[in-house]
Amino acid sequence: NRKRNQDAGVLLKRKLKLLKQLLSVTQRQLLLVKLDALGTLLERKEKLIEEIRRVDAALAELGGNPLAEGSAGLTEEEFVRVIDAVLANERATEARIQEEQARLRGELQTLERQSRVKQYLEGARHPGRTVDIKR
Repeated sequence: NRKRNQDAGVLLKRKLKLLKQLLSVTQRQLLLVKLDALGTLLERKEKLIEEIRRVDAALAELGGNPLAEGSAGLTEEEFVRVIDAVLANERATEARIQEEQARLRGELQTLERQSRVKQYLEGARHPGRTVDIKR
């Protein structure tokens, strides 16, 4: 039982460390001026989440509730605090991505309008040829 508690303690510490690394990545993604670098951070987040899942699986194999049993002297509140901070960063990033999508949609609409104007002007060079610019 003591060995199980030690193993659980090591796993819990590893999980908390991984969660804090995930928090750091989500904080960095909020600081991105351009979303171009988001791909690299997403890869890092995915790897961290995979590792957290492996730790969770190892904890499940040990059975019981290591946090309630006081393994490693960690509390559930520590985990909840870090996870809540990660979720807040993820929500903020999602909102930013949605804003960026709206901006890009506007730019695409402008480009389409510009293209229609150009088509009209090119068509105007030839008498009798018209282009509907309201399409």
